[in-house]
Amino acid sequence: MQQLEKAKLMTKQLHQAISGDFRLGYISSTPKKMLAKILKQIKNDFPYLHVYLYETSSQKQKTALENGKLDLGILRAPIFTTNLQVYSLFKDSFCLATPKKWGKDIHALTLMQEDFISYNSSYADDYHNQIITCANRIGFHPQIVHECNTMHSILELVANGLGIAFVPTSVAKQNTELPLEFHALKEQDIQTEVILAYDNKSQHPVLQQFITLIKKYYTA
Repeated sequence: MQQLEKAKLMTKQLHQAISGDFRLGYISSTPKKMLAKILKQIKNDFPYLHVYLYETSSQKQKTALENGKLDLGILRAPIFTTNLQVYSLFKDSFCLATPKKWGKDIHALTLMQEDFISYNSSYADDYHNQIITCANRIGFHPQIVHECNTMHSILELVANGLGIAFVPTSVAKQNTELPLEFHALKEQDIQTEVILAYDNKSQHPVLQQFITLIKKYYTA
């Protein structure tokens, strides 16, 4: 028992001795409550570590990871690289976000008359193309009238009646106070994948702890 307590004390001392910075990138659809849980746990285990958060696109994260400006990224696939280690967190289908009491049937004739809101095509081109493909599968081409750089901005515009949007189904599961409704898309097999990425040569002492916690809370 004495040896066990001694080992616990040494582990605690090692954790407390770790300082410096950790730079975490994430896409805007990442659940903020999940991030808060992770940051609280890291703060408890490594009180002298300074964590910097960067909410930005998958492609910008990829570049920053390859240039050593990020230690870990939560991205949306695909990313094409041989310099990064990639781990799949989960695959996500799409649903339709509308204002409360939208009250319309989801079919091509209805949707082709609606204004759509999406990510800026130059900011998140792969995601933008998936949205186009999703609409084409239903049988129409979306009339995109507003483009944003964050998921929250997209949802706010939808909630204020400026259009509707295709969004990942996981977004519908996040608790939001915005007056929105989310509608499942029947017979829709298009999926998007959320991944972790980091430099496969990274020696950061807290990297594995972050990876373990993100895996834990994303699958909880």
